[in-house]
Amino acid sequence: DIILYVVTYFGRSLQYGNQHIYQAMPRLLALWLDYGAKVSDYEKAGRAERTNMRVMLPKLNEIIGNYTKKLAPYQFLTSFSQLISRICHSHPEVFNRLEDIIATLLVTFPQQCMWLMMAVSKSTSLIRKKRCQDIFKKAKSMHSDLNQFIQ
Repeated sequence: DIILYVVTYFGRSLQYGNQHIYQAMPRLLALWLDYGAKVSDYEKAGRAERTNMRVMLPKLNEIIGNYTKKLAPYQFLTSFSQLISRICHSHPEVFNRLEDIIATLLVTFPQQCMWLMMAVSKSTSLIRKKRCQDIFKKAKSMHSDLNQFIQ
């Protein structure tokens, strides 16, 4: 239960200022993404039913979704490399939220985000390449002017 409070208060601190953004944002994202990975590992091992982790993850995803709307996109841009590094996240719900964040950043800051996205799109890993293409499709659907830019 404590992770919900920790993530909530990291997000709340970012709402009221950016003095500690380079400490708070990466920590907030790491807590969320690591928790999602742990839930995915427990589900694969068949142990998730015994814990309340399955109940907490949707709540945590909802908190992150709310902060995606409340916080300015440039705040997430400070941790863009961390977001890109988790593009192959094993939990589908977490990846969907992550995909939304990255696509929003790509629409908002196309020049800055495309540099890191190009490295992922040329990856030798088929999963990374496919997920990057999915994010490109989502960004194109959000803003049609990106179609030519991404091409």
